[in-house]
Amino acid sequence: MKSNFSLVLFYSVVDLYGRFIDPVVGFFWVETVGFLIYTILFTINTLHHRNIRVILHKVLYIVLISEFILSFINASIFTTLIFFPSNVILITLSYIISVVMNVIVLCFSMLISTGISIVFEIIPLKQVFAIVTTSLIFGISLFLLEFMATVSISFLIYVIIIIIFCCGYIAYFTCLMHFSRIAVNALSVHLDMISQRGINPNTSPSFKKIKLLEFSRNCSVALFFFLVVCYILYFVEVLNFWSIRLVRTLFVLILYGIICWKLRIRQAMSATYGDDEDAYAAREDSGSGCNQEDEEMRLQTLRQWAPGMTLPPIPQLHSNSTRIHSKPPD
Repeated sequence: MKSNFSLVLFYSVVDLYGRFIDPVVGFFWVETVGFLIYTILFTINTLHHRNIRVILHKVLYIVLISEFILSFINASIFTTLIFFPSNVILITLSYIISVVMNVIVLCFSMLISTGISIVFEIIPLKQVFAIVTTSLIFGISLFLLEFMATVSISFLIYVIIIIIFCCGYIAYFTCLMHFSRIAVNALSVHLDMISQRGINPNTSPSFKKIKLLEFSRNCSVALFFFLVVCYILYFVEVLNFWSIRLVRTLFVLILYGIICWKLRIRQAMSATYGDDEDAYAAREDSGSGCNQEDEEMRLQTLRQWAPGMTLPPIPQLHSNSTRIHSKPPD
């Protein structure tokens, strides 16, 4: 009797230990720690420079905090499911959180591609609607593709989910590339104007902005494509569940790491973003070395900028400022 009790206790401890070291639960906690580190580092960077300069930094800060809270709740839920594996409420809540986290990362990746706070001060409402809609469709379809492999469904529902996934995939990447092309084309026009004035465009802030947009877009496209391939392999039962969770965890942490590094606040904000009032003071001295024709040409060029664009006017050779302005000086 005592021997049987000891045996049962031993196997219970072994089973509980095996659940605790379940790779899936570990991946959720790794993701939580990763978001915590990113949030702390970005907070330190923000406090070091005393303020958040542009809308994009504020959105990134909110996204990091939101992802940390959601990942912490999700990790806690999966840890609790070790003891209560049949709790329907916890399982449903974990599904909802997974969908929300997918949609957040998709929305923010596309938001960067629009050039907000990098090229444009604001973006149209139709772009915001397109970002939210395509991200919702693609995020939900990714979840359904993962969920389908664990349940038995009819062939009709299977076909509908596949159609939703394909439409979401095509719509999301079409919008991603289209919005990125609009921002890059706006900067390319400005580089041509700089080149026509005899200034090397590769030394301008607009050139660095183009590189930032292209790098962010290419990283998003490559990582999302890799993620979709892994989800498809999981759906056809080539990869198991813990493998797809590992891929998703690494994908999310790598993407957010790239975003946080590229969009960090730097001392030389004039090379990237900024709307400092003291930048306009340096331009007052530049007018003394320009004749009336140059001044009229500059004013005529300023009238051609579309509302909302943060592109600077054509730089003057004698100007002491290379900052990017959200609006032309008065």
